[in-house]
Amino acid sequence: MKLRKWIAVSSATAALSLFAAPHAQAGPGEWDDLGYRHFYDDGADYYPYRTSAVKSGGGNFKVCINTASTGDGPQDIYILEEDDPGYPDTPVGEYLYEPGCWVFRNIGSFVDGSNHRAEFYIRTNDPSAMSVHYYD
Repeated sequence: MKLRKWIAVSSATAALSLFAAPHAQAGPGEWDDLGYRHFYDDGADYYPYRTSAVKSGGGNFKVCINTASTGDGPQDIYILEEDDPGYPDTPVGEYLYEPGCWVFRNIGSFVDGSNHRAEFYIRTNDPSAMSVHYYD
């Protein structure tokens, strides 16, 4: 009798796990992983290296900047910007002077457009910048 109950429970659990969403959005108070974006040179005069943009619903936004820079030489600066096609891009918050993970809070005012999203990216003067891991 115990074996039948165990088989029934195990079968039900296995069946439910097949229908679980593989990339479900995180709940309130948790970070949604938006993935990595790699830096490329877009030819700008100042801060020529940037990532492609990711979409955010506003609120809090987290970036983790990865670089091969050793910190020697001129000061590296990283800037979170909001991409607005047809308008100059807008810096969000203060400049960052070192790589690592940073949280920008209460940035819902940058949400715009018909998709009701903000499009954020990092721009830098660091030629050794590799990638940014974004979270919303």
